[in-house]
Amino acid sequence: MECAAAEVMQGKKSLRKAGRDRNIDKTTLKRFIKKKEKGEVKSVAWGAVADEAKRIFTDEMEEELAKHLKQLTSSMALLQLSAG
Repeated sequence: MECAAAEVMQGKKSLRKAGRDRNIDKTTLKRFIKKKEKGEVKSVAWGAVADEAKRIFTDEMEEELAKHLKQLTSSMALLQLSAG
């Protein structure tokens, strides 16, 4: 979608041609370009969407969880060494 919008905005392709080449409906592409011009489109990369839409833990909670997991990993490694 980003590539098709860029081609249209740069005048490289018509709306219809860019949409057809990337199998995107021209109306959908036109709406996307309007939103992009208004600055309403942050990113269409999956990572960016996933970070905002599916975030469960706060930064503090995530740091605490990571610290706890590291402690558990160390404990398990010590247990395996003593058992082996």
